[in-house]
Amino acid sequence: MRWLKDNRLAAIGLAALFVVTAVLVGFALRPVQAPASDGTPFTPPPTNSSTAEESPSEEPSPSEMASEEPTQEPTGESTDEPPEPVPTTRLLTAASADRAWRASAGNCEDPGTLEVTADGGQSWDAVDPGLGPIVRVKALDEDTMFAIGGDAECSPNFQISASAGAEWQELNEELGGSWYTEPADRNTIVGPAGEAVPCEADMVDFAGLSNTVAMVLCTDSDLQATTDSGASWGSVGSAEGGVAIAPQLDPDSEVQSYVLASLEAGCDGVAVRVIGTSGGGAGGTPTGCAEVGHVEAGNVAVALNGEMAWLWAGDEVLVSTDGGASW
Repeated sequence: MRWLKDNRLAAIGLAALFVVTAVLVGFALRPVQAPASDGTPFTPPPTNSSTAEESPSEEPSPSEMASEEPTQEPTGESTDEPPEPVPTTRLLTAASADRAWRASAGNCEDPGTLEVTADGGQSWDAVDPGLGPIVRVKALDEDTMFAIGGDAECSPNFQISASAGAEWQELNEELGGSWYTEPADRNTIVGPAGEAVPCEADMVDFAGLSNTVAMVLCTDSDLQATTDSGASWGSVGSAEGGVAIAPQLDPDSEVQSYVLASLEAGCDGVAVRVIGTSGGGAGGTPTGCAEVGHVEAGNVAVALNGEMAWLWAGDEVLVSTDGGASW
């Protein structure tokens, strides 16, 4: 106590120094805040200034975005349009559900080929009638058939076989009463009454039904028919997409008719119709549809013998026993 009395001023100074020190320590330990009035804790700015200064990635312009979109415009072409008919390159005739002959027509420069089957089209054997182009084939029975085509000079030539094609005999005297197209001019048809060019366009195919009755299919879809052995021809209807025609070969059939093949919408393959001698049914509902997929025009041939029908389309050979209703 004596010291305090003697050193009052020093004691007061020490006390003041202690108070000031405590205040300074308190300020040093309190949280640092931004100079905002709401007292929200302050977040320091990023230290990586290069990242902060990077601009956002550019958005693609409308023109750039449009360029990434598909640019294909609709063509306006319908896939249901039938193919353009062309002259056939194939011939087919059948004697039964097992026996048939088929030919690739060829021309005066490139000979055609002829084949025969005895197992419903499962296998084929080449036979040689000695012709260049082949313009008509017709089965008469299981072993007998004839072929008409061009000889070495591309003049009409008639060959007949009674051994399914193993042996042949020339019989040109039969040409006068037969239907065929000129080997050197496939638009000219020859019949018992003479020559004619029935189509204004090209000829797709023809079918001789009897000595007096025949029908021709043209590339403009016109059907031309004759009932006077070819002395006169007239239009009997239209067959849109028609690619082949063949006669009823059975002379005892109750209805003498033709089988018509066409490529058209609604049938994934070849549509088949049995039509009358006056063209009736050519534009109606198909008798049946052979679903063989895509087939090129010109690569189709048909045959009809009683209720038995054959179709050669692309690589397919089909047989129907109900007139083409099912295959």
